[in-house]
Amino acid sequence: MSDYSNVTYKLVKLTSKEMEWQKEGTTYSVGSWGSDYRHFVRVK
Repeated sequence: MSDYSNVTYKLVKLTSKEMEWQKEGTTYSVGSWGSDYRHFVRVK
């Protein structure tokens, strides 16, 4: 198992329907996917 206790994310967008997190010290690039960026959308 990996230890993620030292990973910090910054909340970059928060609305009633969306939430976006960006890993501290990284930059999001369109078209790139990975563990540095998280995007959540409410479906209900």
